[in-house]
Amino acid sequence: MPSEITDELNLHPGDIMLVEIRDGELILIPAETVPRDEAYLFTPYWREALAEAHEDIAAGRVESAASAAEMLHQIRNK
Repeated sequence: MPSEITDELNLHPGDIMLVEIRDGELILIPAETVPRDEAYLFTPYWREALAEAHEDIAAGRVESAASAAEMLHQIRNK
């Protein structure tokens, strides 16, 4: 691959690429590997849950607790 392309895309030797063919064109997509025990974090469910958590934090819909026991007490007494 020409250096102009690899420089522009910040690609380096050993980078992992996904390869697709779309409408007769070869598409290269930079990819990252994820350990299997962390793969669930990239599912739509967890992405939506994380987005919702960020919205709650931004809106101030959070509480704090000094300990796990205090947190459980707060949850149980709602």
